[in-house]
Amino acid sequence: MTFGLMLGKGHEFRDLTLVNSKLTTKEAMLIISKVFEMPLFQTLGFTGYPHTTEILPHLVKTILRTKRPCKLVLNGVKLDTRGFFVLAQLLYTHTTLCLLDLTNTINADTAYFITEPLRHNRSITHLELKNNLALTATNVRNLCDALMHHRTFKSLNLSGCLLFNESVLHVLKLARTNHSFTELNLSKNEFSAHAADFLTGTALTMLYLTDNKLTNRALGNLYEALAINTTLTILEAPRHNKLTEPVPIRPNVLSANTTLVQLNLTCWNLTVDSLSTILMEVATSRALRVFRHKTSNAICLAVVSQTVNLLRQNRTLVGFELGNMPVESHKQVLVDAMRSNPSIRHLGKSYPDLDPFTARNKHNRIMKTRTLLTMMIARPVIKNTLNNHTPKRQRTQ
Repeated sequence: MTFGLMLGKGHEFRDLTLVNSKLTTKEAMLIISKVFEMPLFQTLGFTGYPHTTEILPHLVKTILRTKRPCKLVLNGVKLDTRGFFVLAQLLYTHTTLCLLDLTNTINADTAYFITEPLRHNRSITHLELKNNLALTATNVRNLCDALMHHRTFKSLNLSGCLLFNESVLHVLKLARTNHSFTELNLSKNEFSAHAADFLTGTALTMLYLTDNKLTNRALGNLYEALAINTTLTILEAPRHNKLTEPVPIRPNVLSANTTLVQLNLTCWNLTVDSLSTILMEVATSRALRVFRHKTSNAICLAVVSQTVNLLRQNRTLVGFELGNMPVESHKQVLVDAMRSNPSIRHLGKSYPDLDPFTARNKHNRIMKTRTLLTMMIARPVIKNTLNNHTPKRQRTQ
């Protein structure tokens, strides 16, 4: 769909991202003015756009005139000191900017331009700081101090920032102090401990710990802390590297938890007894809706039989994934049990050839992204479409 057609459907247009665009500064500023005139427009993004610093003052003025909540995404853009100063002014003055995404944009020297204005900002609810590899423990401490008493702040994403235990302790202090803070992503970092501490004394409802350096003891403590947690609904703690030692699993954890809805334990090194214990509690859990556990270890027949009984009896699960099953007959038996359960709507990626819901889920994802436009078009096309959508009265003048 061309940009002109999207402009024609302005009542549906919500998001615009300029990806490595060759637009000039003047053309980009014209597009910004046009899209913010649309009644439902919310999100403006720049990914690798080389002229972001030049258009940022115009962008800030446009956003300041906007009375509805809006989102700004600066992904992998190179801002100089002037650009960060303008961005700091936006954070100081704007009252409806609810999401700020600075993925792969800031470093140890420029983080100050973000952390200091956040002490005074009360509109930001979501802060995305993914893949900023140069952030130091001091930067993280200053950021957490700035958000400590921010009562509208909800979500922080620090995935892929090479955070170690010292930095994680600062984030933990923030989570235990600010109870409006409910979503945290610390995936793909380097810390090895303190994961279980996020489940006690905090108000977190979503915690993502994908592919960290957590030891088997730290993972065991994390799972055990679920028994006393009363807020968490989603825990994603898969690993890409298998642990050499098995994770110690205590019984009566999931049965004691009444809030957890989604649990991912992919690549946890679990013994047969530990896995059986978890599956038994999944079967009796009244809250759990999605469970995933994939491992390089072959699943034995006893676990397959137990899982089949779980799937046939449980009526609360809507998503389930268990692997690896090298025996095709075991996989087919498991899928047949899933199909006999009307409540399960997703089987996971372990069974793409047998999953009857794969095509439907793919269709739903396409439908959800209809309003997202990624701009990768030439300058003449932009110029012509903008001129064609200028009111006739204005063109004749």
